[in-house]
Amino acid sequence: MLENLGYVSGVNFQAVPYDFRFSAKSSEASEIIVRSIKELTRNTGKKVILVGHSFGSIHILKALTKLALGEKSERIGEYISIGAPFLGSAKAVK
Repeated sequence: MLENLGYVSGVNFQAVPYDFRFSAKSSEASEIIVRSIKELTRNTGKKVILVGHSFGSIHILKALTKLALGEKSERIGEYISIGAPFLGSAKAVK
């Protein structure tokens, strides 16, 4: 669908898969996100828009801790989080 709008994977947009069974600490997703942010800004000359859904938002937050404040300002235009478990899981509380 995004391709029909002119987006090209790896050039001006990038999906980052992850295995939800593993914690953000043991996942390589944050490193891939940081690398993707740098590649996308280099490819397009524009700031990226990050969209995270559910646990993907936690991976994005981990990735953002790896970027310096100035680099975040230069490379990130927006961060949209959809349904993130920022307060944890109700199942974990039981």
